[in-house]
Amino acid sequence: MTTTTTPRTQDLSEGALGTALLDIERGDLRTAHRHLAQAVAQGVSTGSNASLFHGAPALKFVLTRAQRARNDIREAVDRVVDARLAAARRRQASGARPYLAEWDLIRGLTGLAALLLTRSTHTARLTDVLTYLVSLSHPVQLQGRKVPGW
Repeated sequence: MTTTTTPRTQDLSEGALGTALLDIERGDLRTAHRHLAQAVAQGVSTGSNASLFHGAPALKFVLTRAQRARNDIREAVDRVVDARLAAARRRQASGARPYLAEWDLIRGLTGLAALLLTRSTHTARLTDVLTYLVSLSHPVQLQGRKVPGW
């Protein structure tokens, strides 16, 4: 079950998901399991706030640390990546400047690409995200000056 609401239990900085990560790093998988169950009790966020720090991508990161990542979480992450990449391409095609959250490590496509890199096989999705990120380094015209695309 996925949801676009913002359950705070899925932030790595506070709530059950962050605590589960700490439990995993300490080797306490039993307690981690309890915190993970609490984190996903109301679904998994795949909304616009989903990132390496929150929601399905954060859950995938935590489960990967425990070597317990599941296909449904992978598919949820893929949906987040696809939506984010499509929005970034639309923004880029419009000529508007990107916001930091579009491409940064914590909230953006850079963090999502890092998560995709943890997979055992690399897909066209990863290539597409990396190609987009590289495109941000290409100069654009802004008020008569060439500046980086980011």
